[in-house]
Amino acid sequence: MKRILIVALSATIASSAFGVNLYSNQSSNVNVAALNFSTTTRSGVTAGSGTMWSEVQANGAGVQLESNTTAGFGMLTGVAGPPATGNRLADDFTVGGLGWNVTGLAVFAYSTGATANPFTGGTLNIWSGRPGDANSTIVTTGTWFNSTDQLQLDANTVGVGNRIFNTNSPAPGSAPGTTRRIWQNNFTLAVTLNPGTYWMDFSLTAASGFAPSTTHQDVRGVVGANGRQRTNSTGVWADMIDTGNPATAADVAQEVPFIVSGTEVVPEPMTMGVLALGAAALAARKRRKS
Repeated sequence: MKRILIVALSATIASSAFGVNLYSNQSSNVNVAALNFSTTTRSGVTAGSGTMWSEVQANGAGVQLESNTTAGFGMLTGVAGPPATGNRLADDFTVGGLGWNVTGLAVFAYSTGATANPFTGGTLNIWSGRPGDANSTIVTTGTWFNSTDQLQLDANTVGVGNRIFNTNSPAPGSAPGTTRRIWQNNFTLAVTLNPGTYWMDFSLTAASGFAPSTTHQDVRGVVGANGRQRTNSTGVWADMIDTGNPATAADVAQEVPFIVSGTEVVPEPMTMGVLALGAAALAARKRRKS
């Protein structure tokens, strides 16, 4: 009877909405997307009350001669066919411990000029293997739940994040504005993932829209970045690359910001008891040998 109750409780947890945040890609805080939100631009302009900037990154902390040139990558559902024909973005994550009961996944996007919610749906896949590679398979799919512009901007602040081009480099930089409000799109899932590496890919539905890549202080991209984009025009997956500004800047690989939520898999009490007995027996054996 106890085992049946435990299984039922686990099923309830796995199917609840979102759960706690387990992972935020390329972020040191699982509750905050890696978009380098700041109250002040590189050029010194302060964000309005209740808002922060997500400024396209530049190279170096000193004199910055170049920056990224892409504020966001296309990831909208195709209008000429089913979702599979649209633009999609993908990135990987690693499940640790005994596994995760995944109940939610959040992605981030903007629609230039939109103040009301521009996103009305989307599709999400969790993959074993990289999307587009031979033998890669879809483990499960998610259901688009909602979209909100109230983001966790840092550990203590919830508000609106505005995507802007670099205001400082290359000189003279770009003037900041509030036309690219970032929206968090939430998907629900109900799947237990064993330890290992997985990929997620997604597409959103809107009249227009782009997804910002992860943004980091003083670097144009992180080491090992491997985000992928599937475009409607080619139908194939390719690396997400920012070609840089000015044109002489190096091409730099990018990552996708996303947050995975749910609960960590924990040993059942019976299993924990067996492990405790085993540890006690091992300790007793060592004492007899000493």
